[in-house]
This record gives sequence, structure tokens and C-alpha cells, in this order.
Amino acid sequence: MKKKKAILIISGQSDPTGLDVGNTEVGSGMRGKVDMTITSFKHQTAFGDQPIILEVKEQSKTYFDDAHPITSIRYNHMRNDAVVTTCTFIS
Repeated sequence: MKKKKAILIISGQSDPTGLDVGNTEVGSGMRGKVDMTITSFKHQTAFGDQPIILEVKEQSKTYFDDAHPITSIRYNHMRNDAVVTTCTFIS
């Protein structure tokens, strides 16, 4: 069974425009691309050097897993992108 939810951590200096709960982003990595819906957004503090933690739900089945993680995201209608520093799949 494929895992459908993931926690993504990106740099706190990434532009947060478009990173809202309910919005769709595109994740990519070695296994291709996947559309994901943001289910939780947390910025550790108001300081930009603290990471942004996103919880996402994949919209379709994929072959991404902890061994083949999502490594970048595009969001805000494909205007912004960010490197994913940590990707952990949850059940």
C-alpha cells in the first residue's frame, strides 16, 4: 500500500505566498511529479531563518517513498519553488 501523506520541510526564507491550507502544489523528485494538497502549514517563528513545515496529501497514487522522496515543490500557481530539505511519509 502506498503512503498518501507526507511532511515536507523547506527553508524559512522561501516565499510563503501560496502556501495556504487547501492549496495545491506540485512536488517533484526522482520518481516524477505529483499534485499535493496542503493540509497543514507551520512556520516555526516569525524569523525567516526557521523552517516551514508543510503536511500534504497526495492527490493520486505515486511511487514516492522515504527512499525516493519529494525533493522540490512548485506553488502559488507555479510562480514559486522551494527545495525540500526533509520529506517524511506518514500513514
